[in-house]
Amino acid sequence: MNNYLVIQVLGSSDIEAANKSSEFVDGYQLFNEDRDLDDILDNRDFFEEEFEKGTLKVKFPLIANTEKILIQKLANQNKKDINLHWLIILTNQVEWASQPQRDDSVWNEIVIRDGIWWKNILQQWCDKNGINCCLKEFEIPHDLEYGAADWEGMAKAITPFLKTNIILEEDETLAKTIQFKNCDDELISIDGLFVQHSSGTPALSSALYLWGIEKKLDQYQIEFIYLSEQGISDPYHSGEHWQWRLRVPQIRELVKIQDFGGALELLKGHQIEDQQLEDDLTYLDKAVSLNIEDRNISDERDKILERLAIALWSEQAFRERSQWMHWYLRMAGAFELAIYLLIEQQSKGQYQWKNADLVADSTVKVNLLGITALTRDLLSKGTIKVRFNDSNLQVDKITDPHWNKFVKQFYISNWQLQTDVKKQEGFNDLRNSLYHNLRGDRIDKILDEQTQKLGSVTALKHPSQKAIDHFHYILDLADIETDVEDRANKYREKAQNLMDNLQ
Repeated sequence: MNNYLVIQVLGSSDIEAANKSSEFVDGYQLFNEDRDLDDILDNRDFFEEEFEKGTLKVKFPLIANTEKILIQKLANQNKKDINLHWLIILTNQVEWASQPQRDDSVWNEIVIRDGIWWKNILQQWCDKNGINCCLKEFEIPHDLEYGAADWEGMAKAITPFLKTNIILEEDETLAKTIQFKNCDDELISIDGLFVQHSSGTPALSSALYLWGIEKKLDQYQIEFIYLSEQGISDPYHSGEHWQWRLRVPQIRELVKIQDFGGALELLKGHQIEDQQLEDDLTYLDKAVSLNIEDRNISDERDKILERLAIALWSEQAFRERSQWMHWYLRMAGAFELAIYLLIEQQSKGQYQWKNADLVADSTVKVNLLGITALTRDLLSKGTIKVRFNDSNLQVDKITDPHWNKFVKQFYISNWQLQTDVKKQEGFNDLRNSLYHNLRGDRIDKILDEQTQKLGSVTALKHPSQKAIDHFHYILDLADIETDVEDRANKYREKAQNLMDNLQ
């Protein structure tokens, strides 16, 4: 047996009734002379007696039409042994209307429109027509200003109500399951849930619809039905467009923080019209992970320039989120690559990139000598002794007046992370505590304190901003700044175009 559940709100306006020989009218019109609760209760009892005697005729077209549509729809999908269950929500605003701040007119103008007055007649009608219904009273909170027409109030109240009656779970295989607690407190496994959102107040029907959209976004098997007096040819719909519109702000926020993988996850199960969106997200997701293997870049030096560009493009998002360990490790690698390119330039071709290593004609791999020694000795003095082959490596000594400041007041020592310590570590010194000791808490504490003190990670005196300024200095010395910036701008433009298209 395939069990399907229909949820809908039912008010007096959604019922058609004819007393004796009169024409069918909306159900609430039979109560239109009622001035208080006693009048409503007396009339309710009278209509129930008339219904049992057969002198009051009623129709529930939204239920009848929905059942007809669903049976046909499921049959077209080759569904067999269909068992439809109904959760019909009947509003009750008696307590709300009884509050002293309410005007007496609310009984005649508002309360008579509640579905609760038709509960017994509806139950008998469902039984007679073989409809498996569970009628649940939805008591409107007394403190809502506008009762069942309160938009914010209905959005808040519907969720706990539905949570009591519909159990949505995810099992150990991540499969989504739906169970319905019927009026006999039996739990029934549901193969598909349909939200019929044509009835009730606009506030309540919209709250029900958005609840369904939320759960469908969470991959539960939920569809939607909307019936109207205009006779929509296909009232059955998936809510696909509104799911997308709700996803777009989430995707935009993830793109802002460069969580392209998270944005891609939001696309799963959604039929996007523009394949370019998924392609761009995939491209940027790989880029932010420094994965460029699928790019058409054959030259090893170009690959290094591309990685430097990605580091320069992506670093600020890490800074702004205070993800300091990720930021530092990214920039530490970028500094090393930039310094190797600086060695290449100062060697006038003696040291070149080959298979991702900077090597000399003598086949000595410069990147095995240690970045501290290469910076402090080779580039600062023009020579360094290679112990394992008892020879000297030589490059043109850096004579730029700012070089000594870079080495001694930032990279090797005196990064000025803290003002209350005498011995100041250099940018490169943090690698050991981060990499070997997993001390992310230490750099978080130091740099977060600086952010709080200075108000922004881009403040000129912020240690991270000083690091970026020094990075640009190295790129400029190595005569690659324009190339790296141009490449970084391409990533910035692609990300911005993606944002612009997510409107």
